[in-house]
Amino acid sequence: MMVDRDGARTFPAFPVDAVNPGAAGDAFCGALAVAVAERQPIARVLRFANAAAALACSVPGAEAALPTRHAIERLLRKQM
Repeated sequence: MMVDRDGARTFPAFPVDAVNPGAAGDAFCGALAVAVAERQPIARVLRFANAAAALACSVPGAEAALPTRHAIERLLRKQM
């Protein structure tokens, strides 16, 4: 959820078969930082971060679960 002066908007999670949520927060924060640094629109920033977190949940382990940009972009294309 994002709240700004225009109100609240929700950005739903991507459906995945969750195996281990251990790296989801790290993946979300890292992807969020990348997208913000690239000056992407806020809706894109949050979808990008949500996609990264979803992918991280679908792989066992922590470091190995962190998705590549290519994997994140592929999930975003499939969900459009």
